[in-house]
Amino acid sequence: RADENGRFGEHFRLYIGPKHYDPLQALGMGDVADFGWDLLAPIAIGALKLLNFFEGFLGNYGLAILLLSIVLKLVMVPLTNRSFRSTMAMQRLQPKIEAIKEKHKADQQRANQEVMELYKKHKVSPLGGCLPLLLQMPIFIGLFGALRNAVELRGASFLWMADLTMPDSLFSFGFTIPLLGWSSFNLLPVLMTAAMWYQGRMTTSPGVK
Repeated sequence: RADENGRFGEHFRLYIGPKHYDPLQALGMGDVADFGWDLLAPIAIGALKLLNFFEGFLGNYGLAILLLSIVLKLVMVPLTNRSFRSTMAMQRLQPKIEAIKEKHKADQQRANQEVMELYKKHKVSPLGGCLPLLLQMPIFIGLFGALRNAVELRGASFLWMADLTMPDSLFSFGFTIPLLGWSSFNLLPVLMTAAMWYQGRMTTSPGVK
């Protein structure tokens, strides 16, 4: 635009600092903070605001992440329970399904019809165990986007972790494992793998009624 002397120029508004969402939003520059997919950005922003709220009275971002995880887990309990019940129902029907397939192995269409009738009789859907899990995915992705882009976590410590934005190195090997590229032992992935293995074993246990 031209000034009083008729000279033309451009005006810019610059922000130099960490990408804290609230200050950026106040300046009308909230889009600078990248939370992943635009469709899921509101979930990520909501999770980040809740995380900062919890940290406000807990005084630690590690505890805030734990509390946020518990809250989200409680919110998703109905979907988790529905998925679990559907999975258990499918496992109980599996012997009957196998018997039908064996009985009509020469007539695939007849076998499919009887299997569908079996599902209808017991009010079970083959997708019943997967659909509730798929409905939870946007929440998990949004939470990942919030934690990945939360500059507030930089330098925040919790237990043995000196920085929540870095891998949770429990101790260093002193060398790098060939092919894998690991130079330290990270405990959290081990705990997560063990928990998922145990949960999967409990879900598929033939003794579950």
